[in-house]
Amino acid sequence: MQRLIGRDAELAEIRAALLDPETRVLRVRGPSGSGKTALVRAAAGTVPDLIFGERRFPEQGSGGVAPILGGLALMVERALDLLYDPRAGAQSLRQVLGGGLDTLTRAGFAGERDFVGAGSPPTGVANGAAITEAALIVVRWLTGFGHAAALFVDDWQRAPRQAQTLLQALAREAGCAAFTVLVAERDEAPSSRVDAREIELGPLERPHRAQLLGDVTGDP
Repeated sequence: MQRLIGRDAELAEIRAALLDPETRVLRVRGPSGSGKTALVRAAAGTVPDLIFGERRFPEQGSGGVAPILGGLALMVERALDLLYDPRAGAQSLRQVLGGGLDTLTRAGFAGERDFVGAGSPPTGVANGAAITEAALIVVRWLTGFGHAAALFVDDWQRAPRQAQTLLQALAREAGCAAFTVLVAERDEAPSSRVDAREIELGPLERPHRAQLLGDVTGDP
């Protein structure tokens, strides 16, 4: 794990947000290179049995809703790893999704392995309402494990309107208080149209900057 310097307060705040059922969306803002991504990952690593998935929006192209759905797919993989019989768990998800599985797969629902036997290649073409309905089924399935669950989407300043609409729908889902969405975005970009609790990463204090420089150069 990357060592964090001078961010103890922010680390504690993000961890608390992950465990707070009242926090549904947490936005971490700061300049490029301020440690937003490392900070979120470090905080997630402090929550026992957290079902965590992470994706980022690409530099070129909108990415549609694929980063959100890809993050959910990674969360499903983590959740299945908690089960005695992951195959049975995957089968249960296939059953509750029904035709929604193809809808999600076409829009980018893909993790690191073929955990549900999805066969449709991503095309990015699918009805927004159908995607939202199927994604909500996945969120409900994930929260049924009884563990805290968190979806982290990086470079959120690149998210198109469709992605912002989907994220809002996931965050508002009733009965899923254990599900938290975290987004990281650069502070030089306009704030996204998402209702969220916000953490702003300011510049490091001078002693911490000196310590960071020492780590980089190898000088004490």
